Amino acid sequence: MSTPEGLARAHGLFNIVGGAWPLVHRRSFEGFFGPKQEEWLQQTTGALLVAAGCSQVLTVGEPGGHAHARRTGLGTAATLLAIDLIYAPRGRIRWTYLLDGALEAAWIVAWLRMGRKARQAAVAERRAAMRTPVVETPSAPASPGTVTAEHVEQLLNTDDPGAALVAVGGRIEVVSSAESSGGLVVAEREEVLRTLPAGDRSRTALQQVARALDTAVSDLGG
Repeated sequence: MSTPEGLARAHGLFNIVGGAWPLVHRRSFEGFFGPKQEEWLQQTTGALLVAAGCSQVLTVGEPGGHAHARRTGLGTAATLLAIDLIYAPRGRIRWTYLLDGALEAAWIVAWLRMGRKARQAAVAERRAAMRTPVVETPSAPASPGTVTAEHVEQLLNTDDPGAALVAVGGRIEVVSSAESSGGLVVAEREEVLRTLPAGDRSRTALQQVARALDTAVSDLGG
């Protein structure tokens, strides 16, 4: 009974046995709970209880079976407990029904505790997932002719206002004088500074500029 499946099977078997008792051996049942005037009503109640117990036991392994067993268990236990508490004190049924009422209350408590335990486990699982660091898979190294955020950052960190990114021999380089490099000018430092929104030098902004420049190099056949 430490798991939802175990609790569902245990409660189901309890309902089956309790419902079958007056059907199998009416004399002993009435000897404990008192004589009954309406035999058909007693048999109907017992058969319904057996059906509820079988439903709890047989649906445990099915999708949503635990929730079904819980609803059935709480419904039958609450109904029987209410009957026991209303009519036993009035003398309409024998006082021994209060013993059954205690058992029904115990099943209700067990189901409520199981539900609380499941909610606590779900909360703990979510918290653990939030604390688990996300491991990023390293991206493949960029090809020599690709403009990267590192190129843009290197260009911006130079003090030479005439520095520029150029494509030389299939490689991207930062040079202080584009005219003497003999390569294709990708972008000058001042041009890149104007491109950055409000001087934003965050990693995301540098990557956006790098992608735009790399596209321009590809279009030019650099």
